[in-house]
Amino acid sequence: MAANFSLYISHLPAKGDHKGRPYQSRRATLVVALFVGALFVGAPLIAAPLIAARFIAARFIAARLIAARLIAAPFIAARFIAARFIAARFIAARFIAARFIAARFIAARFIAAPFIDAPFIDAPFIAARFIAARFIAAPTNESDTLHLYEHEISPLLLTLTLVYLFAGCSNGNLDEKGFQVSKITDDTDSPDTLGLNRDSLKIETKPSNVLLTGIPHIRLTTIYKVNLNKRDNSTFIGGNNFHNGYEEADMVSGNNWNYNIIPGLEAVYGYNMVNISHYNISENKQKNFFEKPVLIKTLYYPTFSNDTLNHIPVHRSYFIVTVYNDDTNKDGFINTRDLRRIYLFNINGERQMALVNENYSVFKSEYDAANDFMYLFAQLDSNNNGQKEEGEPIHIFWVDLKDPVKTGRLY
Repeated sequence: MAANFSLYISHLPAKGDHKGRPYQSRRATLVVALFVGALFVGAPLIAAPLIAARFIAARFIAARLIAARLIAAPFIAARFIAARFIAARFIAARFIAARFIAARFIAARFIAAPFIDAPFIDAPFIAARFIAARFIAAPTNESDTLHLYEHEISPLLLTLTLVYLFAGCSNGNLDEKGFQVSKITDDTDSPDTLGLNRDSLKIETKPSNVLLTGIPHIRLTTIYKVNLNKRDNSTFIGGNNFHNGYEEADMVSGNNWNYNIIPGLEAVYGYNMVNISHYNISENKQKNFFEKPVLIKTLYYPTFSNDTLNHIPVHRSYFIVTVYNDDTNKDGFINTRDLRRIYLFNINGERQMALVNENYSVFKSEYDAANDFMYLFAQLDSNNNGQKEEGEPIHIFWVDLKDPVKTGRLY
């Protein structure tokens, strides 16, 4: 600005103005120039406070925005945490409700199971899939879930249970185990009194499953009586069930029974099991344990698993069968009202001996792991009428499972 002012003075006229007053005109021009220059110099000074004020205001506004964000952050975080917590509770509620519904449904199937036969097997699975689809698709919050359970799922479970129970009680009950072995008549010779059991004297049988024994070249097959379904006149056979122990392996004491009730022996039973097929793979020979159909209660056979008892591997090489094998009470049937016997068979499927005298009826067994003994509870047929009766004496016998030929009476 100083350079510009000097340049301006240098261009002033050297002589007087048009009125002949050179000095007065020069001074006036100088004053005007100074005034104009002061304006140019003072403008920045005047503008500076305004610029500073704007800068301070901007920083203040920014500070307030930052402070507002800092203050709002905990509330935003709190709302986010609360939302996640509410969602977690809702998910947990649905999970707990689902488990509860599943438990109710399993209980319903367990209660109804004894009354349901083959035609009803698919029904629980269809119902379960329907309930699962309905439960997953419908609820949108916890209250909806509870409403759905209380007003739809729970009544549905109750209805299904009642349907199974009534259907089973009406015509799904299994007949009593056993079969007719002779015709029974009375003095009237009426056709209605001939053959009091609907079964034929000639029993139709079918094999069920192959049992893998602990002896590699010996395989057993369970044989069942063919039964009539009274609902639709279709036929069916029983299936294999197993007696299991429920204690886990105790490695400290060296007892690993693989959930068998007796180490080294598996126990199988089933509805109207009437014979057992014995097959020797090495000799390609097959035979049945019994020459004619009987009613087998339980078959004990060498287990396929590697069981241990007190750190010692257990290997059995025999079979034990509890069975109703004669019409001891002479009522024309072999069934559970006859005397129940227990027999020992060797590895070739040949009967060796009765472990309890045949005039007893065996009704219970227990296992003694310390001695590897089986205890047999049996009721004596003291009046020789071929059936158990109240008041007849009960005795207890032991069998040494290490060598089952060794037996004795404990009580």
